[in-house]
Amino acid sequence: MVGLLMDTNSLIRPTPASAVIASSSGDAANLLGATSDMEAAQAWLSRHARSANTLRTYEKEVRRYMGWLTMHELALNTVTVADANAYLHWLERPPAMFVGKKRSRADLDEWRPLNKPLSERSLKHAQTILIAFYRYLNDAQYLSGNPFALAERIAVPAGPLERYLDHDLWHRLQGFVRTELPLQPGVSRAHAERCGWLVTFLYQTGARIGELAGARMGDFRQKDGRWWLRITGKGKKTAEIPVSDALLTALGVYRMSLGLRPLPSVDEDVPVVGSVSNYRRPITTQAIHKVIKQVFSRFGESLAAAGEPELGRRAAAMSAHWLRHTSATHQLDAGLSLVQVQRNLRHSKLETTAIYTHVEQDALHEAMRQFGKPKA
Repeated sequence: MVGLLMDTNSLIRPTPASAVIASSSGDAANLLGATSDMEAAQAWLSRHARSANTLRTYEKEVRRYMGWLTMHELALNTVTVADANAYLHWLERPPAMFVGKKRSRADLDEWRPLNKPLSERSLKHAQTILIAFYRYLNDAQYLSGNPFALAERIAVPAGPLERYLDHDLWHRLQGFVRTELPLQPGVSRAHAERCGWLVTFLYQTGARIGELAGARMGDFRQKDGRWWLRITGKGKKTAEIPVSDALLTALGVYRMSLGLRPLPSVDEDVPVVGSVSNYRRPITTQAIHKVIKQVFSRFGESLAAAGEPELGRRAAAMSAHWLRHTSATHQLDAGLSLVQVQRNLRHSKLETTAIYTHVEQDALHEAMRQFGKPKA
């Protein structure tokens, strides 16, 4: 299976036979037929092979965890609750030697499984993945016990989401992409056009970059005079979201820059975003992430040069997912209800959409400012 976990021995220095490469259960009757922890991990990852984004996330976490086990000469069936807690603490406060530009296939002296300590939210996500990993191996009768289900409970701080652009910063980003980016060294006209389209698409739709990577021009469809966009998201679930006038205009501008008609046909298999050298060749989720990060980095440099270093540093740290959060925030600002935004972002639970409560908090604060004032 392409892209699945490599043998742990290719990651770090070999360890004694008690390490991860040995069979964890020793029970040939397990439902997986796995004879080693590595084979068991491969079986779990293979189960998610149809979802490239999920597979990539799970493989990263399992690879990191298996490397840590090898380093400590542990096997899956020897991990205790104390070991699980130790691993989570290691992710939260990793030694400096393991932090830097990620290098997963190297010996122990160069192994860099983390580019920074994990936040509480990321730590909770890592624990959730490993709980699911162990649960699968228990169901398969490969293991007995789930140490991460019994590990310390990680409480993610409640409160409004802050990873979004306010209206002023969003308009400044638009202006930068439209007027400054095309003039910067090494930026071709085609690249600048694509950057503008990427930023607009992600903001107007609230789509995830994985959803954008898989989208085709034929997913834009007109029904009864209204345009809709069909998006396939997590779990292969397909939904249709309304296309705003601004998005439809941006679509036409981008398509004409490629030499295409302004509006697509229903059977058009051209990627919604493709390679600069060949727009008919799709680009990957990772490539989209990299392009958007470069846009934010250049935008941050522009802000810093304009005398706003703090804002510049914040902009440089942004990622594509900030545009999804910004879209949700601005949709609520525009008067859409939580239920409508939930449908647009395709959240399975309304509680997920409710993290954008800072909109309501701002309205509450403005109302309270008037409280107690004498009536005119």
